Amino acid sequence: PPLCDTLDKSKPVVLYLSADDSNSMASPVHTRELLGLGVAPMPYEVRTYEFLKYYNVEYPAPDQGKLAIFPELDAVAAPGEFDFQIGVRSFDAVKPRRPMTMTFVLDTSGSMSGPAIERERATIAAIAKSLAEGDIVNMVTWNTSNNVVMEGRIVTGPNDVQVLAIANSLEAAGGTDLDSGLAKGYELAQKHYGPDRLNRVILISDGGANVGVTSADLIGLKSKDADKEGIYLVGVGAGPGLSYSDELM
Repeated sequence: PPLCDTLDKSKPVVLYLSADDSNSMASPVHTRELLGLGVAPMPYEVRTYEFLKYYNVEYPAPDQGKLAIFPELDAVAAPGEFDFQIGVRSFDAVKPRRPMTMTFVLDTSGSMSGPAIERERATIAAIAKSLAEGDIVNMVTWNTSNNVVMEGRIVTGPNDVQVLAIANSLEAAGGTDLDSGLAKGYELAQKHYGPDRLNRVILISDGGANVGVTSADLIGLKSKDADKEGIYLVGVGAGPGLSYSDELM
């Protein structure tokens, strides 16, 4: 029978917007790169909800402190069947924003050589453009071991010279102990945590963990634990192509 006929109509419909579903936009870029290489992506790599997040829909912003809901229904080719879409739009970000503590956890393992390390440098440079005076930046690089290359740097504003210098100096070599690098990053983030600040850990990697703890579930526990403390993880997949671990990132 049609799926809707099997639902318990006496109970309300509950829709979930998890943190990952709301923010992740990796699938469209990864899928596009694989197709460009002439490789068909695996079905689990094509996540339709991430395509919806990636392409901006110009819903009007509600008043500050409000959420706007935009339900849309459209008939499809099959008679009696419809596509139902719900758009959720928050109010525009308040400016000026709160100060930030940003901790970069940077993969410099051998698998990052070539396009991946170039994308890592470009990611840091892009984020550096949005820095404001008073933001705090920490950086730890990791391969088989980890190395704190910046701690407690109070930046001068956008495009901080020292932040960009470290980005440009990154080189790839060695194994990939992602778990150890992430643990060190959270240690730095906690040390420089501010309850009145936006606290972010930014993990940039191709996801190829092969040293130390390599389980995605165990690695993911660190981000869940830190979420409770108001330190949120942002993952940036550097790829490229076939070597990129989409599931772990």
